[in-house]
Amino acid sequence: MKRNLFLFICATAVLAAGVLIWGVLRQQEDTPELIFPMPEAESAESIVEPTENAVPTTENTVAPEESFASAGEITATIEENSDTLYTSHDPLHYFRVTFDGNTITVDGVYDGDKVTKAELDTLESVRPEQNGEHITAQFVTDSTAGSSKLEIYFDSGWHIPVHIVYDENGLPQPLITTALEHSARVLENPITIPHDSVMEYVAVSAAARSATLEYIRDISEQICKGLESDYDKARALAMWVSQNIYYDYVAYESEVTVETLSLTRTLELQRSVCGGYANLYAALCQAQGITCHVVKGTCIQGGGTFADGKHATPSHEWNVVILDGRHIWVDTLWNTDNAYDGEYYYGGQRYRYFDISDECMAINHRAERVEIRKFYE
Repeated sequence: MKRNLFLFICATAVLAAGVLIWGVLRQQEDTPELIFPMPEAESAESIVEPTENAVPTTENTVAPEESFASAGEITATIEENSDTLYTSHDPLHYFRVTFDGNTITVDGVYDGDKVTKAELDTLESVRPEQNGEHITAQFVTDSTAGSSKLEIYFDSGWHIPVHIVYDENGLPQPLITTALEHSARVLENPITIPHDSVMEYVAVSAAARSATLEYIRDISEQICKGLESDYDKARALAMWVSQNIYYDYVAYESEVTVETLSLTRTLELQRSVCGGYANLYAALCQAQGITCHVVKGTCIQGGGTFADGKHATPSHEWNVVILDGRHIWVDTLWNTDNAYDGEYYYGGQRYRYFDISDECMAINHRAERVEIRKFYE
């Protein structure tokens, strides 16, 4: 009895010390306030409007500019064929691009951001027709060879590109890179990382690990409050990471260590590089019982593709979630423009790289290794 009481007191002291350290470092670094959504479990047919209600149970939180709408129990299953390309399987944020002869039709739904126009290279831009939440645009191509790019622009200033090539008859079709098959093979052979190595990604100091994981579990619970489906939770967690974590250009340009990628440092300072984003998202998902792995590979930046022959970055990390036997690609870093270069610059978050389709992901991401990092056992 006395031993159990002693252990409880020690655990409480460690947790309190961790929270105190976070508070001190946040003040020293002048880090941004953590933003928490107030999601409600609603169906896609009755999306709630953004609110300004903040979850009040965590210190240093502020009301979000917008909350994350939920798709309720909707599953992201979309039928595909060789003449159709989906930009995403997220039922709240996707475009379907259909190829019929030399006609390209774009239709879809994008909750939370307004589509302003669509462009296909030199053709005149088209203002999409909007029927409720549904968006439609159509192009008749006049190209006979080479490649082109269809761009969908949003009111926020972001855009989604769809890369197109032309066959021997001059008819358009979606660009498919060799990274598609390569990433699929890698996904079939994940590698389990030893527990001791995974714990180093939690915190360099063993004494801080328990408090860090409990803190992450608490954050995950707040983000997912009111959500029922694992799909909705996975989306909300991804959006939270993209909204609250900043890319650390100072670390990138100096030295990236295991501590840089650790959960403790990433949450303390609200900044990291790609590996830190991937670790945090994996831990937040796993705290909900959602299977989430870390993917290591290469990418093409600056709007290029693997088909361009451009030089890929030597290393990049993102995530893959496994739900109902289906894999879901997630890149929380590429879903934000938040940046830190000595000061924090808020760039918001977007939805493009949550549940992005295999074909669109393989345009600029090529998986080389899938790691099973079990933060909670």
